[in-house]
Amino acid sequence: MIYWIWLTQIPFIGPVTARYLIKELGDAEKIYQADYKTLSKMSGLAARQKESIIRNHSLEKAERILDDCQNKNISILC
Repeated sequence: MIYWIWLTQIPFIGPVTARYLIKELGDAEKIYQADYKTLSKMSGLAARQKESIIRNHSLEKAERILDDCQNKNISILC
């Protein structure tokens, strides 16, 4: 779940791009684990999207969101 939340918080990555990434790499955790070399081979990503994924390689914000949802008894759907 944490990787799905992370994916939704990356600047310049909207739902269409997220679906493309999932189709190409498998799931949100694999996207998180992808390095710049892997992302560079993907023709469906703009340079700023690739850079944004690499720059935003922290789960801290996603962990805060997940904690807040759990504390407020909010269910998350992917």
